[in-house]
Amino acid sequence: MLSEKRIKEITEAIGTKQDRMVELVEMAPADAAAKLNSEGFQVTADELIEFADFAKKSAESGELDEDALENVSGGIAGTTLFLIGTLGGLMLAKKGIW
Repeated sequence: MLSEKRIKEITEAIGTKQDRMVELVEMAPADAAAKLNSEGFQVTADELIEFADFAKKSAESGELDEDALENVSGGIAGTTLFLIGTLGGLMLAKKGIW
């Protein structure tokens, strides 16, 4: 289960530029993790998959469900939620990715 801190770290590592988001979403999780690792951000493919599930749930519902909120203690800042929603939307649009 990813902590709030880890979700923020992954969100920041992915960044806010849509072309970068699309590039990473279109990669296999292991490849996306390798790219982020090569850039100095240590992450595993499993963490990216868990992050993607979290982002997809957020995008599908337009908000985080109770289970997701319980999994992220302390809440998440609005900007992070926006980026998670954007990533989730991209992942949903690319069905089957991550």
